[in-house]
Amino acid sequence: MRAVEGGATHIAIDVDEVGILDSAVISTLIAVLRDARARGASVELRAARQSILDTLRITALDKVFAICAPAEGSGPLPQPAKRTRRPRLLPSIAAPRP
Repeated sequence: MRAVEGGATHIAIDVDEVGILDSAVISTLIAVLRDARARGASVELRAARQSILDTLRITALDKVFAICAPAEGSGPLPQPAKRTRRPRLLPSIAAPRP
């Protein structure tokens, strides 16, 4: 947050450097975003690792943060693979058959 306190209007965070996006990291990112917005700055997450992109999508943080590829600073990101099959229920939790 020193960057925003120093007058920066844009912060870019490379989340690929983080081993895993756990709740502590996510909480910190949200706190940074709130502080930056309160000071009139924007926050961008830079990510290329599929596991990070999946976590951002699953947690809906991809709707809250601007996300771009780290090398260029902008540009299209790889889309998650689409499932072609429906997940199979395990017999122990499958609905009873008539």
